[in-house]
Amino acid sequence: MIKEKYYTPIIEEFHVGFEYEVWDVKSDENWIKQILPEKGYVKHPHEEIRVKHLDREDIEGEGYVHGRAECLYKRQLSKGCLLLLHIPKYNHVTIAYQGEKSFDKHIKFTGTIKNKSELRNILKMISYDHKE
Repeated sequence: MIKEKYYTPIIEEFHVGFEYEVWDVKSDENWIKQILPEKGYVKHPHEEIRVKHLDREDIEGEGYVHGRAECLYKRQLSKGCLLLLHIPKYNHVTIAYQGEKSFDKHIKFTGTIKNKSELRNILKMISYDHKE
């Protein structure tokens, strides 16, 4: 169950494009957003690192519109749409494709997605990473 907005990632979560925040030791007040570069490494291995759990803002940032139900989102495509069900309490996400002339839904992904970087990777894997 998610209680906090942020969590501490494990090393296996880091990959090119991974978004995280590092505590700014100079000001001791601010978190600095970082993205792991293509030819890079985590520059702050001994500092406090955190990642924001996937939330509505992240999902909408990928082109989805919040639906009528609290945990349902929709992204219109040139032919059909993607439906995304997000249950934050369990980090659970289901993504389904619905054709423009059919009410049938085809599940493309169901499982755990903890953050925005993971959502982007899953969308890329199922070939829906571009915004139409």
